[in-house]
Order: sequence, then C-alpha cells, then structure tokens
Amino acid sequence: MSDMIQTLADVKDDRVLIPATSNVKMMVKKIDVRDTTKDGAIADWRTLNIQLQVVDGIDDEGKYKNTIVFGSVCYYVNPESVSKNTGKKHSEQDYYKRRFSDLKGFVKAIGDDLSAVSVDEESITTYVKALAEGAVGKMVVANITQKKGQGDYEDSNEVKYFKPVASEDLV
Repeated sequence: MSDMIQTLADVKDDRVLIPATSNVKMMVKKIDVRDTTKDGAIADWRTLNIQLQVVDGIDDEGKYKNTIVFGSVCYYVNPESVSKNTGKKHSEQDYYKRRFSDLKGFVKAIGDDLSAVSVDEESITTYVKALAEGAVGKMVVANITQKKGQGDYEDSNEVKYFKPVASEDLV
C-alpha cells in the first residue's frame, strides 16, 4: 500500500531531462498560439508553443523514444513596446531585424511554401492560426537543448533550430 497515492504530496515527479542532442527526428503533436503581454493591452510577443514527440530516440537504442519536448517560435514582436532590459523600443533592437528567422526555419521544416507567407501583422496572424492545425503530424528535425531553471523553475529541455526531415527518413 506504500505505492498508493493518497494526496498530492505522494505524487512523484517523473520529469525527464534529455541530454542536449542535435538532429533529432520529431513529430509535431500540438501547437498553441500565445500572446505575451506586459501591461495587458497589446501583445508584446506572439509565439507558437510547439509540442513535439521524439520519434526514434536520440541514439541507436532508441533512448527517449516517444518523449514529449517543447519548442517556442516567435512570430510577432510589437515594435512600439519597450524592452524592460534596455529601455528601448523593440524596433530599435537587433533581434527585431531577425524576429522571423525561427519561424522561417520551422515553416521550411514542415514543408510549407515560404513565399506564400506574408509578414504583415494580419497575414502572419492568419497564417499561424492555420499552421497550428496544419502542422500537426508533420515530421521535423531539430536540436534538443537544456535550459537552466531560474528561481523556482527546474532545468528543462527546449527544441531549437528546426530543419526538414531528409526525404529518405520520411518512412
């Protein structure tokens, strides 16, 4: 009876932290479109929170096969919003110029036509809402990194640098 869960205190946290690994084949399981705001008025950042499942594992033995990991891709930065770190508008920051690079990598990885995606706010918002449904089930290759926890947050995995799966690996 010692294995019985009576209260939340009895629940074991079975979190899995995958070692940093490059070129891992994954399947898109779910995408949430999220707005991040500071003052509650207009979104400062808009991101895709991407849930992925490791397909074959990270090694020849299939270690971590079927493990769920997450990646985040920014698709909008409010140019008028002010960075709390620098006190400058986002549009004045270096990252503003490359704000679409992660989205471009993800769109290319799932096989969508890059030239069909306009980057004005209305068009890209419409596109990512469709992407949230249309990308589910598609295969990608990406790197799994380890992100250091801060404060009460534990270390976690983060998926970055999406690439298309080689055609011979699509089976």
